[in-house]
Amino acid sequence: MSLFRWMAILLVSLAPVVCLAQNDDAAASPISVTQPGPIQEEPDRRSDQMVRPQNYLRDRFFASARLHPLTPQEMAMRESIRALGVNKHRFVRCEFTDGTAMVGAIQSIRNDGVTFSNGIAGQQFVLYKDLKSSPVPVAAPGEHILNGLKWTGLVAACIVLSPVLIVIIPLMMAGVLND
Repeated sequence: MSLFRWMAILLVSLAPVVCLAQNDDAAASPISVTQPGPIQEEPDRRSDQMVRPQNYLRDRFFASARLHPLTPQEMAMRESIRALGVNKHRFVRCEFTDGTAMVGAIQSIRNDGVTFSNGIAGQQFVLYKDLKSSPVPVAAPGEHILNGLKWTGLVAACIVLSPVLIVIIPLMMAGVLND
């Protein structure tokens, strides 16, 4: 059988499981339907219902301490990273202040740091102050090949395991096998 047929069988066998899961959630929390009426203003209950955690002030202090203004070096770093742009196929090499280095793609750029991708599923957020120098674009053929091999392995594992799931899911739905 072709891969398309296997995937169609897998999807058809999973549809009842998804429907049953949705029905269980709907039974647990019924949705109430209200008739539209005049808009009523909510009373101000901020002081009555606000329950703060025990360490609220300490957590808020440390959260605000992380929001320091960027130094000129950090701003230059941010602008150079923004010039590279977010391109998931462009690999950059970063050197950190602790002497380590990393090769990855830029996932997202924020005001306080940048997120790099590691492999096919990993991500690492780095503050601008932790970068020793501005990231430079590299060819990284080894990273491309390694990521391609990881994706190939993942797809091959899914193809190998799909016949097992096709056998197990109906048995689980019939109650022969417990979750």
